[in-house]
Amino acid sequence: MQRLLSTYLFVSRKLTRELLGQIADAGFTGVEIFCSRGHFDYTSKTEAQDVGAMLDSLGLTLTSLHAPTSRDLSATRESGQPLSICEVERVRRIEAMDELKRALDVAEDLPFPRMIFHMGGTRETADPRKRDAAFSSLEHLDLLFGARRLWNLRFDSCRLVDLENQILGVERQGDLPGEMIPYVYFEYLRTNEIFRLMPIFHHNAVDILTLACLTAIVPRAFHPPDQARFSHGAEMVGLARWWRQAEQHENALGLFRQAVDRGLADDLLFRTLWDIAALEKKLGRHHAALPILTDLAASRNPWRAAAFTELAKHYEHRERNCSMALEMTRKALELEPSEALRRRAARLETRLLSRKTPRLL
Repeated sequence: MQRLLSTYLFVSRKLTRELLGQIADAGFTGVEIFCSRGHFDYTSKTEAQDVGAMLDSLGLTLTSLHAPTSRDLSATRESGQPLSICEVERVRRIEAMDELKRALDVAEDLPFPRMIFHMGGTRETADPRKRDAAFSSLEHLDLLFGARRLWNLRFDSCRLVDLENQILGVERQGDLPGEMIPYVYFEYLRTNEIFRLMPIFHHNAVDILTLACLTAIVPRAFHPPDQARFSHGAEMVGLARWWRQAEQHENALGLFRQAVDRGLADDLLFRTLWDIAALEKKLGRHHAALPILTDLAASRNPWRAAAFTELAKHYEHRERNCSMALEMTRKALELEPSEALRRRAARLETRLLSRKTPRLL
């Protein structure tokens, strides 16, 4: 049975490595992260990447993300303007969906299998209109999720017009920019001249055509790794993470390794090597993970301390080499001191000392 914990218990505190380390030390194997900007700023790409790195290094699984329940920029509390997709008032419902989409975008850098959100609050009264409003909210969901998962590591932007240009090789000519649509629509309301809506209809028609073309491309990604039609390493990493989330670990490993062979930027390369080592270990192939962890520990990179920690575990528990385990632990402590590593070092030192102390007959 998994032991899981929601970080809502600590919503008044910033989600830090120290806090996650305390959760891991308490014996929990997975967490649900609560989206409150003062606790976890889900609008920050850097913060999402940092939290993902922390979870990986601590061996914690992100089991779910809890949708924001309010729009509050306070760093000390979770309150403020309530957000609900069941709002009867359309403007407030759209605001809630916009905030929910910001939370969903976290998946680009911090994959999660499910999002938890509440259809209403405990103080709300039953209202059939709220149920209809909830279904109406679906029209605002992101239809580019699959495309973003594949290409967000390769391109700086995964906006529809950018993917249209980069993937389909199409550049719009004479198209109404999306930010101008509200202005044109209000002009139509003011003048009641229907022809003013024609640029909006054209813009939306091109959007739908682009979505259809991208939808035809994305499923091609799900061939066996040896038949993958993607040639760019970053695309392969994006697809491998998708396979990994679906627990298709062998497919994920095959694509991760192909991506490394194709060439990756340093930051993505080190993360991918860590992912390969973690999957090999998960599959019970510790002998395959060992050389990768050794390489990660040998050079300066964000995963170096975590690699030393994994090597310490390997030498202690699999090779019964306490001297090497202690050496790896001390090197990890130099890079990222933590209470868990100090306890490991003290335990290993005690064990080595007991072996050296002669017994009295």
